[in-house]
Amino acid sequence: MKQSERKKVQSILENIRKQHNILESLPEKEVFALLEENQGTIIELGNYVEQNMGQTAPFIRMLEEYCELVYQMFQSMKKNNRLQAAVENERAGKKLEQAEDYYVKHLLYRKYEILFLPYKAAMWDSMESIYLAAEQNSKCRVSVMPVPYYLLEDGKKTAVYEGNRFPEGLPIVDAYQYKLKEERPDVIFIHNPYDGYNRVTRVEEQFYSSELIKYTSHLCYVPYDVVNENSFNETYCIVPGVRNAWKIFVQSEKLREIYAKYVGADKVVALGSPKIDKILKGRNGVTVPMQWEKVIGTKTVFLLNTHVSRIINEKTGAFTFLRKVAEFFEEHKDIVLIWRPHPLSESTALAMNRKIYEKYEAVIRQFKKIENVIYDDTPDMHCAIALSDAYFGDGGSLLTLYKVTGKPVYLLDSDVDNLKVTPAEQFSCANLMELEQEVCYGTGRACNTLFAINRKTKTVQYIRSILEENRMQENAYGYVVSTEEKIFMLPNFARHIAVVDKKTKEVHYLPNYYKKEDDLKCVSAIRQENKLVITPLFSGDPVLVLNLETEEIKKRALPEDKDNRRSFYYGQSCINNEKLYIPIRTENRILEIAREEVISHKLEKINGGFMQCIFWDDKLWILPADGQYLLQCSKDFRQLNKIEYDEFIPMEDKDKTFLFYRMVLQKENLWLIPRNVPYFIKIEKNGKPTRIDIDHIEVIEYLRQHEQPFSEAVAVEDKIYFPPFMLTDFYVLDTKDNSLKKECFQTQHTEELVSQILECKGEKEYIYRSSLFGFSYFADLVRNKKDIYAKQRKNAVLDTFARNDGSAGKGIFDYVCNEIMDASEED
Repeated sequence: MKQSERKKVQSILENIRKQHNILESLPEKEVFALLEENQGTIIELGNYVEQNMGQTAPFIRMLEEYCELVYQMFQSMKKNNRLQAAVENERAGKKLEQAEDYYVKHLLYRKYEILFLPYKAAMWDSMESIYLAAEQNSKCRVSVMPVPYYLLEDGKKTAVYEGNRFPEGLPIVDAYQYKLKEERPDVIFIHNPYDGYNRVTRVEEQFYSSELIKYTSHLCYVPYDVVNENSFNETYCIVPGVRNAWKIFVQSEKLREIYAKYVGADKVVALGSPKIDKILKGRNGVTVPMQWEKVIGTKTVFLLNTHVSRIINEKTGAFTFLRKVAEFFEEHKDIVLIWRPHPLSESTALAMNRKIYEKYEAVIRQFKKIENVIYDDTPDMHCAIALSDAYFGDGGSLLTLYKVTGKPVYLLDSDVDNLKVTPAEQFSCANLMELEQEVCYGTGRACNTLFAINRKTKTVQYIRSILEENRMQENAYGYVVSTEEKIFMLPNFARHIAVVDKKTKEVHYLPNYYKKEDDLKCVSAIRQENKLVITPLFSGDPVLVLNLETEEIKKRALPEDKDNRRSFYYGQSCINNEKLYIPIRTENRILEIAREEVISHKLEKINGGFMQCIFWDDKLWILPADGQYLLQCSKDFRQLNKIEYDEFIPMEDKDKTFLFYRMVLQKENLWLIPRNVPYFIKIEKNGKPTRIDIDHIEVIEYLRQHEQPFSEAVAVEDKIYFPPFMLTDFYVLDTKDNSLKKECFQTQHTEELVSQILECKGEKEYIYRSSLFGFSYFADLVRNKKDIYAKQRKNAVLDTFARNDGSAGKGIFDYVCNEIMDASEED
């Protein structure tokens, strides 16, 4: 209650008290009316004071006694007992005077009661700077009441109280001693909005927001985390604490607009986050444990943050990843790891799945045994943030906070199988169609990027990232075709065909004609002068004919499944005399597509489907899906020859499927490109096969390790180039002597390539990613102090926050003071 409102209460008491001095001089009728009016006023005033101020019980009791005396005075006057009425009038006046005196001494100038209700000590930083601002206000009495809560597991509740884990010096009050009904705080701050809807932890029912609003007019909700406003889960806008709050204080204007859709604009205020205030203080106020200092010394320190979702979802391979991290740091004693899991990781694992919890505990024990690893389960994350030199781990509020420091960040945005993958391996270019040209174009395997490959200089130039798509989607784009002015990127998992202007590097998109946006799309592309014929992967999708000059697309529908469920797949197609031939991978059919009709040719004596077809020597050559033989078919499909090379296939390979994945026509021979065997098969025009063994040890090992080792096979003069999926260097088969060699095309300086991606148009976060390279490279980069993006990284985050100068907490408390106090009262 503002001071001006408190003085109005005093004024009302004084006026009513003075009226008792003149009652005897008034006509009886007026006395009855005045007493009735005053009694009603006193009842309303008592209710108002009781609802808006604490410690009012004695005062309310005096008002109740006054009302009883007024009632007795009524009765005496009705009985015409004037003497008794006069006595009761005097007693009522004195009782009101007594109430007024008490009010002036104990309530009129009583300090504003500000109560903070945290529940986990680790989340105190979301309130701390508000508390510090409140503590400085002489007109406020500030209390911190850690709320008891329960851990929930298999229907069981385990009581937890963290009052002893909060920083020393806080005015902690006991949750069971503090009487909310009596104190009636002017303001209550909460950061747990879930009431009974949290499945992992739950505060006691008496501290639900639905209960707290019975005892304060100003329930303030301050979220305990900072969020990525672009991927914010809007279900958080409808939890009980949000609905019940007087005001919700959010980190940014954009987030305010999101909340406002659910609770109204007047209820949401964007004043930044107290957590940012804490980060901006740096090492100030951080107490470093002595044991940490011994472990760290002068070494480079990495902070690993793992989110709850990684731990509880077995599909993420979390425990395999964590064991690899442990092994990495055991091998590298010159650096230090601080592993800080999300504070709810153990309790969530325990609540969700006992087996996962046991695995998680085993991993924790493994980490604790490593001398250069610190397992951080302290309630204060800021010590780890301040002491570390770099971050790596999952996304979440800790990542957002860490970026404010400006220090390097490595985000686990993909499955991490190998911590030592180099940037060059991750940037390997796939789907090169035009290697016969001096400069051709390819897409980055692991990230949504476009590269130019110069065969003469054997260098790779980064052109741009395609940010409108999912930037880190693996194999988002497939084939790349260029004209004099444009580069066309055909979609695998991407949603559209992307067209990049060679001069300006600007990109635009062509319409999507595929039924499923998030699935694989085209399986082959054949260029005919200024046209590109694009075959879909799935039945039900159309063949597209793209005019490379006008960008016009014509559709040609194909026979759909009977149930229209896209149940069969197409293979690599070919064109002969204006006819398109499309093999079906899952059925023994070839589609022949002319201008006016589509003919389905079923090869009756053949089991299984076909991977690819090629026209050579006026015949259609067909590669079956299992790769155990080759088919030679006449144009009219009346003659079909099976070319066997069974004698060349070792016994251990005879039971394999998909031995070869591609045919490549190179001058006078047809070559079968291996998928999971260490040899090629060369076919002459007369059908004679020859096996060419691979004697390159590295390639043999590579074939063993990867299900589909090469992304493409392109014949250029006497050579066949194989740009692999996983490695940087190209393998080259020289068909003159059948030797397989390696050519290192991608020799551009790694740091420059990484910098180009971080600095590309639209990329404003300046964070390193596991989809770009392994942690080992990042560790070297940090250790050698080669990161140059501290200022950009810091500003990129701070620019999204309101009051990003460290004054968010003060701003929030000043806002509250402006609402509960008169301007003349504020410090």
